Amino acid sequence: MLPNPYESQPPYEPPAQNVEYRPRNTEVFGLLSFVVGILSLVASPFSCCCCVGNIIFLPIPIAGMVLGIVSISKCRAEPDRYSSTGFGVVGVILSAVAIIVILVVFVLLVFTSNFDLSGQHLIDTF
Repeated sequence: MLPNPYESQPPYEPPAQNVEYRPRNTEVFGLLSFVVGILSLVASPFSCCCCVGNIIFLPIPIAGMVLGIVSISKCRAEPDRYSSTGFGVVGVILSAVAIIVILVVFVLLVFTSNFDLSGQHLIDTF
């Protein structure tokens, strides 16, 4: 038999008084990893300016990966304190893609350029 919808409902019970609500925080290293990953991915195509550009731009995504890994480990160690590992995971992925782009640009520079370390091209111009 179906319940009567016109019957009075039981009274609303107030929530328990001794329960303490603590919001979970976003892990700061994860957010930094996400921002560094985006910046390194945006800056990685500019590493083709010269061979020194690859050396200058490579530590940025490496730092993003380290920050992301630290964030993921902290979030897994304290799941009741931190909300999720999302920013850390995305930061690691973006930094890894940036490292791959920088290495591909470096390999393309090496194979498409004629590096003459002997300096013979300087003597031939005079």
